[in-house]
Amino acid sequence: MKVVCILDSWGRTVGGVNNDTKSQVTSTTNQLSILQDSRREALAVTVKVSKSLNVTLEHLLFQKLDFGETDILDNFYNADVVVVDMSIPVQQSALFYHIGVRQSMGMKHNIILFYDTDPEQSLSLKVMEIQKKDCYLF
Repeated sequence: MKVVCILDSWGRTVGGVNNDTKSQVTSTTNQLSILQDSRREALAVTVKVSKSLNVTLEHLLFQKLDFGETDILDNFYNADVVVVDMSIPVQQSALFYHIGVRQSMGMKHNIILFYDTDPEQSLSLKVMEIQKKDCYLF
């Protein structure tokens, strides 16, 4: 069994701070640190589970998937299971597209990871989960 993981473990996120006050900068820095730590932990757990189940895990970079490199797309679309991190808002539309392509080809084993820091932002993911009964949101 082949599992493909799209999970940005080094913590790149979107944009900067709109307001230059020190409290907002500190708050944003703390949130980014927590988000980065949670993604590292999610990747470590994914690797550990894959080893315990004796499956092949391939960690792909989002940038290469988004760019459309042929080998990366082939690996993503033909994997038995895909684990995708939707915690970075700017990556969500591209990842939803690629998951949709997999589902249209009958590849329904897709696991979505999301670190919920903003309930309004996560609402669209929860609605998608309800509508698409073949996705798992954690």
